[in-house]
Amino acid sequence: MNDKRKKRKLTDKSLNDLPPDTIGVIMRFMKTSHEILNLGRTSKILKGNTESISWATKHIRFTVINHPTKEFFSRAYILNITLMSMSKLNIDKLQYCTQVKKLNLSFLDLTDDEMDNLKRHKNLELLNLRGNDKITHIGIKRGNCKKLNILKLETCNSMTDDGLKCLRGTTSLEELYLSDCPKLSGRTIEYVKENVNLKKLKLILCSDNLIEKAKKYKLKYLPNVKLEWYRACIKKNI
Repeated sequence: MNDKRKKRKLTDKSLNDLPPDTIGVIMRFMKTSHEILNLGRTSKILKGNTESISWATKHIRFTVINHPTKEFFSRAYILNITLMSMSKLNIDKLQYCTQVKKLNLSFLDLTDDEMDNLKRHKNLELLNLRGNDKITHIGIKRGNCKKLNILKLETCNSMTDDGLKCLRGTTSLEELYLSDCPKLSGRTIEYVKENVNLKKLKLILCSDNLIEKAKKYKLKYLPNVKLEWYRACIKKNI
C-alpha cells in the first residue's frame, strides 16, 4: 500500500516515553504526517503542552481520548476531540467537553439526571448509551439527542416507546441501534418512520411485535433503510 494512503497513528504510550518539550515539538509537525492521535489518559501528555496539543487536535482527522484524567478536563475546552470514552467518575465533567463529536458512555449505569451534562453538546454526532439500564425517555429528552447521526440504545432495559417519540422527525439521524430493549413495542416504528434520512435500523432480540411491524413498514415507509433483526434462532438482513 502507498505510504500516502496509510493512516499513521500516534498513541499516548509512544508520547509518554518522551520528554514534555519533545512532545510539543512533535505536535507541531502532525498536520501532514498523522491522521490519528490517541491521547489516552492524557495526564503527562497535557502537562506543559496544552497549546501544541490544541493545535494538533484541530488539524488531525481523528483524535481519541480514553477515560480522561482530571487534568484533561481543565483544558478540554480548547481541544477538538473526535471520540471520547468516559468513566462514571468524571461524568459530571462532560459539560466542559462540548466540542466532542463521538461519545462512548456505554455501561456506565447513567441516570436521566446525568444526561443533563449533554445539553450543550451541539457538535455531537455519535452517542453510545448501550447498557445503561436506568436511562428512560426523560434522559433522551435531556441529552440533546435530536441532532445525532448515530444513536446506540442497545440493552437499555428501561427505554420505552416514548424515548423514540422524542426523536421523531429528526433529519440528521442515519443509524439507530435498538437491540435487546425489551420494553419497546411496535409503536416505536410509528416514530422511527418519520426520520426521513435513516439508513440503518438494528433490532436484534427485540419483541416480536416490534420486528413484525418493522418488516411490514419497511417497503412503504423505510425503503432505503437496512433493517437487521433476529430472534433467538433466526437472523435476517433486509
